[in-house]
Formats: sequence, structure tokens, C-alpha cells
Amino acid sequence: MGEQRFQESGIPFTLLRPNAFNQNLLVFAQSIKSENTFSAPLKDTKVGFIDTRDIALVAAKVLTENGHEGKTYTITGSQLLSYQEVAEKLSAILDKKITYVDVTLEDFNNTLLSWGIPDVFAKRLVEAWGLIGDGKYSFLTPTFNEITNNQPRLFDQFLYDYAHVFKNN
Repeated sequence: MGEQRFQESGIPFTLLRPNAFNQNLLVFAQSIKSENTFSAPLKDTKVGFIDTRDIALVAAKVLTENGHEGKTYTITGSQLLSYQEVAEKLSAILDKKITYVDVTLEDFNNTLLSWGIPDVFAKRLVEAWGLIGDGKYSFLTPTFNEITNNQPRLFDQFLYDYAHVFKNN
């Protein structure tokens, strides 16, 4: 609906559609630190996570170069990863066993509410995570490379850069 309004407005636009963000994992930092675990409703679905810093690089190019008007770019990283694989990568970088626990959408909603997230916002998050868990984000695109002439950060680089957030220091 929001995209349609841009398209109908007559104002020059470029739409960026980033896939699931690496930084979304940061919401689980406390449970990773205290319980060595994190839970989400993603089953074993693989996702083309993208780092928000890479999204910013694409946005900077789009804003400072000609030829992007009226285009829509779907941006992903270069790897498809499941949260089980993310847990293995976290385990390696933190040097302790981290476990991913798949939960139902209802349980995830209850967790969000227990964190103090307002009901209406929790429902939207559960809808989004449901789409991710259903495989709607299980794809990769060459967009980042095409626009920046570089490769997106690997998920391992994100974990290295943010390891301090997941440690009990």
C-alpha cells in the first residue's frame, strides 16, 4: 500500500526492499548471554540475511547516482542461513554452545508481549516472522553487487563485529 502511493504520486522514487536484517538477531542478545539460547518461529527455514550497513551503502548509491528513479531493489546478503546455522556460527565465535529453539507463532507472540512490546506491534512482528518462517525470504539477489560493485558482508563478519553484544563482559 505504501509503495503504491509512491508510484501513484508522480514524485521520483526508488524503492529498497531489504530482506531480513542481520541486526534482528540483536533482540536475542540477552537470552544468548544469560541462557545460551534464542527462540524464534523460523523452523529450519533459510534466509538471505542482509546487514543494515550494506543496506545503507545501497541507499547511498541510489541517492547519489542517476538512473535509479522508478526502480525497486530487493536486497539480500550472499548466503542463505537457517537459525540453526546461525546458532552454530554464534557458538564458534562465542566459544560456547548456543542453541536455537523453534517456537510457535503464538509462543513467539507471548514472548514479545512479555518483553513489553505493545499488542498491535507484536502482532505485526509475528506476521513478519511468520512470512520469514514460511520461506518468503528464502532467496538471494545480486542487487548489492550490481549497485555497489562489491560483495555484501558475510554473516560471520556481522557476528565478529557484534560479538561483544552477545558476551557477558
